[in-house]
Amino acid sequence: MTVCEPMRKMCTVRTETLPVDDPLPLPISMTAPNGTQITRETIGDKTVENLQVKGSHEIVVTPQLGEKEPTVKELWYSPLLGLNVEVRRFMPRGGAQDIAMQSINRTEPDPRLFQVPETFGITRMVR
Repeated sequence: MTVCEPMRKMCTVRTETLPVDDPLPLPISMTAPNGTQITRETIGDKTVENLQVKGSHEIVVTPQLGEKEPTVKELWYSPLLGLNVEVRRFMPRGGAQDIAMQSINRTEPDPRLFQVPETFGITRMVR
């Protein structure tokens, strides 16, 4: 992973091994210390942008905020990409938010996009 600070013209390169497996499963239900209740349920599989994705609902009730109705998130997760490709959020006060990846291209990007500029210094960190 490379993190650059353009104002300082400095980049830090970290060598890390990241897991490629599915994330650890979250508990089906839990209650946070502030009383927020979170429930998760599986809603099946579908195909998005030629990717197999797994669907789930995350239902959140926050009584401390006076909310009796839940906020519901519909998440469509791609194990191949390791991220949600669609997220839909429905809020108790009538709000909704949809986020979806489009035109997913799984080919390798041009390596020049990831090169550190020649005028930048580099610090390497090893873990």
